[in-house]
Amino acid sequence: MPLPGGPADKLGNRYELWWTVVQVQNLLQGQWDSIRVEIPGNDKVEFELIRDTVRSFHQAKRNAPDGKWTLAELASPNVGVIQSIEHQLRTPESRYVFVSSSDARELAELSDRAHASASPKEFSEVFTSGKEQGQRLSRLQKYWSNCDLAAARDYLRRIEVRVLDEESLKEQALLGAQTLFLAPPANVCSEIRSLLIDSVHKTLTRAAIVEHLAKAGYSLRQIVSLDRAKPLVEGVTRNYLSGTRSRLIQGTLVPREATNQLLANVCTTGSDCVLTGRAGTGKTGCIAEFVQRR
Repeated sequence: MPLPGGPADKLGNRYELWWTVVQVQNLLQGQWDSIRVEIPGNDKVEFELIRDTVRSFHQAKRNAPDGKWTLAELASPNVGVIQSIEHQLRTPESRYVFVSSSDARELAELSDRAHASASPKEFSEVFTSGKEQGQRLSRLQKYWSNCDLAAARDYLRRIEVRVLDEESLKEQALLGAQTLFLAPPANVCSEIRSLLIDSVHKTLTRAAIVEHLAKAGYSLRQIVSLDRAKPLVEGVTRNYLSGTRSRLIQGTLVPREATNQLLANVCTTGSDCVLTGRAGTGKTGCIAEFVQRR
């Protein structure tokens, strides 16, 4: 049962939920082992993704009250993202992702500069030597319990800031579902959303999610390893030719000039080709000859 405080309602926010759906799809693609939605006692994190010892904590907020997330706004008592970052990143293997439709440029710039620096010394003397960046870094260190420069740089290097509007998130989720399943993408996303809302505080492994979706009628596309792909393609080709020959006159292919043109185009330029013609003009025979000669 969800703990008091309405975490299920919180997860029900459309923006946060779409982002969670996208990350579940990344999990299904093998990027992560499991996901835990709404960690008890941690209301500043939507969910955590787990792979071996690595934990990725995600916070999604649709937009900032004033249109942009300053460090002061992110550290305000009603938001508390900056404080949450310090808490989550105390473990060296942890990562933190902040996503919003509003820009968080101040935090993103410091993170980018920390990633680009080769050492704490370079970070201080080159990447944050300017007055504006230096003041922001100093302010951030105060928010982070007056941590030293090395710790601040380390935290910043494990932060990812993403800016995505809700419609883009939705499109990304639908495209992800279309890639993973042979089913209407909207239906798949709806089932994933329902599973997430029903699984507040629980850890969902990839296997558990795959099993749930399969029971709901949504099975993952079958992915074949490269070493098995060739015989499968050859088998499909044989079946196609076998079915086609039964429709030929006396089971014999009649050579066609169009086939030579197709072969010339594909072999020399690799361009796309379209074969058209009225019924009975020999399109099937032409394609069968093309496949056989290729």
